[in-house]
Amino acid sequence: MQIFAEDHIEWFKKYIPLTNGVPSHDTIERVFKQINSKIFMKCFMEWTQLIANIINKGDYVLALKGNHPLLHKEIEEFSKEAEDKKYQKKYGINTYQNYDKGHGRIERRTYYIASNICWLDARKEWKKLTSIGMVKYYSEQNGKKTCETRYYLCNIEPDATKFANAEKTLGHRKYALVLRCYIQRRFNKSKKRQCT
Repeated sequence: MQIFAEDHIEWFKKYIPLTNGVPSHDTIERVFKQINSKIFMKCFMEWTQLIANIINKGDYVLALKGNHPLLHKEIEEFSKEAEDKKYQKKYGINTYQNYDKGHGRIERRTYYIASNICWLDARKEWKKLTSIGMVKYYSEQNGKKTCETRYYLCNIEPDATKFANAEKTLGHRKYALVLRCYIQRRFNKSKKRQCT
C-alpha cells in the first residue's frame, strides 16, 4: 500500500493533504490492527447490499477501475476511437463538454456515453447494463497540465448531459464520502458526529 501511495502521491494529494508524506508500512499496519475485522466486514457487506439494491431498483453510474482488469481493458480499447465522428455514429456515442474555472485551476471535462455495447462480453454480468461512459478530465493549475480518463458502467439513457450530471453527483468523491460516513457512523455509534 505504501509503495502504491508513493507512486500515486499526486492523485492522493487531491483528496488528503499528506503534509507528512505517505504513511509508512508500519503506520498502515498499526491502523489495520485497530480495525475490528468483524465490524468492518459487517459494514462492508451492508454497503455492498446497498449498492446491489441501487442496481436492482434504479439507475446507476458505477466507476470502473483496475479491480476488473479485463473489462477495464476492453472498454479502454473501445474508447480510444471515441473522438472520431464516424465511430461515434456507429456505436451511438453521445458527447458533452463542460469547462470550469476557479481556485487557480482551469478544468475541461469531455463526456462520452455509448449505447451500442453488443460487442462487450461482460455486459451479461451486470444487471440492466445499457451503456458505458468515459470522462476525459483535463486540468491546468500553476502551469502544470494533467489529463485523466475514467470509465463507467451505466444503466442510464445514453445522454451525455445526464451522464455528466450523474458522474458529478455520484462520482468518486461522493461514493468515498458516503462510504467513509457510513463506516464512521458504524464505528462511532456512541458519538454524535457530522459527516461533511
